[in-house]
Amino acid sequence: MLRVELQRIKLIIQMKKIIAFEWLSLDGLIGGPNEETDWFVWNKEIEKFAKEFQNSIDTMLFGRTTYEVMVNYWRFTVDEIGSN
Repeated sequence: MLRVELQRIKLIIQMKKIIAFEWLSLDGLIGGPNEETDWFVWNKEIEKFAKEFQNSIDTMLFGRTTYEVMVNYWRFTVDEIGSN
């Protein structure tokens, strides 16, 4: 019984790391005046990095605006992700 209780306490106090993964220009730009993000370039190197990063984590936190953009994308990519 004591062993189970100690394991439960250990799980309660164990904390995860929070890692910020942001698209940000050197001058602090995230979105343009119309919330556009066409200033950053997506290429194979960035895609590889993003996939490796996402495969190394178990939880993602989004703000409301990002979530609202991504939820529409996820609806159309679930089958694609499942097949990779």
